[in-house]
Amino acid sequence: RECAKKFGVEQIAGVGRANLLDDIYKKTARSKLIQPTFVYDYPEELKPLAAPNGDGTASCFQLVVNTWEIVNSYGELIDPQVQRKLLEDQAKAKDGGDDEAMEVDEVFLKAMEHGFPPMTGSGFGIDRLMAIFSGQPNLRDVVMFPTMKPEKKEISAKEAEARYRSRKIIVIADENHEAGAGAISNAIGQLGISIGMFCKEKMYDAKILHDQENRTHYVDSLFPMANLRGTQSQMAEFAQKCYDAEIQFFDFSEIMRKSHSDKQMKEGYKKYETANIPYMAVGAVVPADFEKEFLSGLELFGS
Repeated sequence: RECAKKFGVEQIAGVGRANLLDDIYKKTARSKLIQPTFVYDYPEELKPLAAPNGDGTASCFQLVVNTWEIVNSYGELIDPQVQRKLLEDQAKAKDGGDDEAMEVDEVFLKAMEHGFPPMTGSGFGIDRLMAIFSGQPNLRDVVMFPTMKPEKKEISAKEAEARYRSRKIIVIADENHEAGAGAISNAIGQLGISIGMFCKEKMYDAKILHDQENRTHYVDSLFPMANLRGTQSQMAEFAQKCYDAEIQFFDFSEIMRKSHSDKQMKEGYKKYETANIPYMAVGAVVPADFEKEFLSGLELFGS
């Protein structure tokens, strides 16, 4: 990181080692590569889809002409165990705030596990070649329909407050469930994970925060949350109200608590109609004025 600062790399916080090395290379060497030049021995963590050479480098090269990367060539990695390890390392870097890092692709890994033949290939950028031939400094100037990044508008404090008050998270749990307080607390926690993973409502724009020591912290939900207690029938009624209003509904049930595989959960839910699922906790992100009469009739959880 100190080296990256020295060479003028601006985005350092949250960026993984591989991309910092790449940024240093672009700030130092690449701007000097005018004659057609083959660049190889890239760090293996920077090229997670290329076969490792066994010495920390990857089996790949790029052809650079007049500072432009024209050709990208890989000796494809075909070992699913090595591929998984590299993608998991990438995912950790992404969780740490590295937007350029990749995620674990289970579908791709599953295909690899069925068997890949040895492969290699080169990607040739015709648009980049045209930019050089026509003397254009920017790739967008030779692309017919370039994609544009949306402009990020800083919202005012008033707009932020209105957004905060526009929605709320409602969680209803069966405080008197026979499984006991510990199991219900776990159900509420599991429900929070589910809402965090799958909620379609936009929360904060930021996903991670950094303190003075550059350690990563994760943002929570934008909207206020109310934990209420309710009976099985009240939880089922809340579910129906959400479905009727086309609001994304979340639940944690006895089926989930007792299941240890996808198959068990799928078969378990198939046995019940929505109203009869043995809910332990249910939740949804709802408009601030959603079903006020119904929700006001429920007491706070733990009260």
